[in-house]
Amino acid sequence: MLKHGHTRGRKVTREYRSWQAAIERCYDTKRKDFPGWGGRGVTVCQEWRSQKYGGDEHGFERFLEHIGPRPVDTSLDRWPNPAGNYEPGNVRWATREQQQENRRLSKKLRPAGFFDPPTTAPAG
Repeated sequence: MLKHGHTRGRKVTREYRSWQAAIERCYDTKRKDFPGWGGRGVTVCQEWRSQKYGGDEHGFERFLEHIGPRPVDTSLDRWPNPAGNYEPGNVRWATREQQQENRRLSKKLRPAGFFDPPTTAPAG
């Protein structure tokens, strides 16, 4: 039985599913997406983890208190450090466009030394 109070009818909320999926990506070695998260050393801070993965029964509440309700058309994103962990100061609800800018793949495809061009011409 769920004790966190974040259900709508008999279904958990989008916030709860996002939190749960982040934890499972980092700790459930049977998930096919584990290598891209937990397999690379990405973790969820202990204060946000569920009991199953070394936290306590208040992990979701603390996560939600930090990040707030999930706006429509967003998903959980590690930002500003996409290589960092799921922890206070490094998560946000991001749009698809923001997520695309934050992907490891898009950074890998940039040539060494590549910088985005300036938006205005230099003076002089």
